[in-house]
Amino acid sequence: DYTATIFLRQRWTDERLCFDGNKSLSLDGRLVELLWVPDTFIVDSKKSFLHDITVENRLIRIFPNGTVL
Repeated sequence: DYTATIFLRQRWTDERLCFDGNKSLSLDGRLVELLWVPDTFIVDSKKSFLHDITVENRLIRIFPNGTVL
């Protein structure tokens, strides 16, 4: 057995989020619930969990071409 602590950053493109402009939009974690996000899982994981936090700390950045980071 082994234990791993990881930081995971995902990027995907959603054409529905394309907009005119040349700068990215930064959204706080409260708006994440309104977006489609990938269903991420670890294959063959015995046990996994998200750390407990007191304040939501997710940041979403959307680029003009619909790329979400």
